[in-house]
Amino acid sequence: MDSKNLIEFLLTGSRSNLKGAFLARLGEESNKRKEIVELLEAWAEARAQLIALEFFLAHGEEITSRLDREERPALPSAQPFALPKAFNKPRTWRKR
Repeated sequence: MDSKNLIEFLLTGSRSNLKGAFLARLGEESNKRKEIVELLEAWAEARAQLIALEFFLAHGEEITSRLDREERPALPSAQPFALPKAFNKPRTWRKR
């Protein structure tokens, strides 16, 4: 809905129509927020892998040559990246 149609709807719509539109937009906004969080998680994982690859390209030969001379330590198990809980909380609006 463009801004001209929105203004007309706001001025002429019944209270129940406005409530229905509000709930629809609220659901739409929530879905978009979830999509953004998923995209951010995927981006963060890709970025972390990129940084590790870049580091290993720059220093990998040195690391492997040192490890070949020493006993290789056991690798820790990988833990998946998770966003802080603050990103999963529903947004609350403050009245001004």
